[in-house]
Amino acid sequence: MSHSILTASLKSAANSSLDAGNPMLFLDQLESIHQNWHQRTFNARRLGFLVFHWTVVEAFKRAKCPSVWNGGIRPFRPKDFTGFGWSYNVTIRAANKDIDSLADFSLAIESWHNDAHMAVGNAFGIANDMMDPRVNIYHREFWRLHYFINTKFLRELRRYDSTGSATKKIEQLEADQHMNLHRI
Repeated sequence: MSHSILTASLKSAANSSLDAGNPMLFLDQLESIHQNWHQRTFNARRLGFLVFHWTVVEAFKRAKCPSVWNGGIRPFRPKDFTGFGWSYNVTIRAANKDIDSLADFSLAIESWHNDAHMAVGNAFGIANDMMDPRVNIYHREFWRLHYFINTKFLRELRRYDSTGSATKKIEQLEADQHMNLHRI
């Protein structure tokens, strides 16, 4: 499966970084992976927005990348986005075992996130960098945004499936919803 190749590439980058004791190595390898995913059309993606970025954040953590920044990474809060002029306004919720509702949530938060990148970039004086997938990964603010999105994703994933860990739920989605994974 193509998404397995993508997941394996991210795991390999994280492991290489760990072996070298250099978290920046992961970010350097992520540049092309991240840009490649963003250049694909919606239907050409094997992993959808939420699953891809969740997998990226998990690999980022595994590679010990939060240690690059003093104090690590903490997610933005809803009030932060209000201060940036782009309030979090996604109201769609996933329903138990309803893949369409989870896909609808993914589409809604991806749409919100696109403008959140610009709002965060403007607030921190890095607007151009935040819009470039080869560069934004080197900014703490990118990771704070995606940690925030992951908290929202995990909440909806629990609504979709209340059993097991996040990793197990993602694996189950990959197994059961292979043809729909590009939507999540």
